[in-house]
Amino acid sequence: MKQNTKIFGKVVLVILAVIAIAIGGLYCYLTYLDRSKQPTQLSNKNETIEVMYINWACDCADFIDTSLLVEGYEISANDCLFIEPVSKEIAINEDSLYKKQFEYFIKLKGLYYIDEGVPDSYERKVSEPMAAPNKAKVFRYSSYEYVKKK
Repeated sequence: MKQNTKIFGKVVLVILAVIAIAIGGLYCYLTYLDRSKQPTQLSNKNETIEVMYINWACDCADFIDTSLLVEGYEISANDCLFIEPVSKEIAINEDSLYKKQFEYFIKLKGLYYIDEGVPDSYERKVSEPMAAPNKAKVFRYSSYEYVKKK
């Protein structure tokens, strides 16, 4: 009888451990889904912004509005934003972006999303399946041009 109680106790512990692991895994997965959500609501205000590419070594928003580049202001990762093209045909070529990032800003015309998120067009740098980027502002551009830095 005492042996049956010990076995029963171990079985209950194993079941509780499996349940705890399953709940933890589900929580991580749901958090990942929420963090990697595509924003859905565009503002109705057409804007022209100038951005600078920041080559972070993480999965995160990697452009900064140049209006924040003022003396005395310390830029943080929270100031960064994602950009996405209206269509693949006008997407900024990555090779060109990397070559021009130190000499040029990018002038974009388009709309901000009202809600934060991660655009579907964002190409992740880290291959960890559950390491989704944090949500950030997203600017959806309909045109762009490179502008020489002064």
